[in-house]
Amino acid sequence: MTERQSTLVWPTVAQAVLLTGKSKTVIYAIISDGECAVEETADGMTVNLVELRDVLAARRRGRPRADTPV
Repeated sequence: MTERQSTLVWPTVAQAVLLTGKSKTVIYAIISDGECAVEETADGMTVNLVELRDVLAARRRGRPRADTPV
């Protein structure tokens, strides 16, 4: 894998914010919950974009509906 391909799959948190449209707080919450793989690099913390998008897709926004079991 080339370095260019690597940065597309493992962006920094700041890049992940721009790519996903989510806030830095949301990204760090996912990381602290252990739901997404991270690596420390010289550029800062990088996240696995594929895993991050899977986690974001699985999360539902808003309050649960009354007829949905919690």
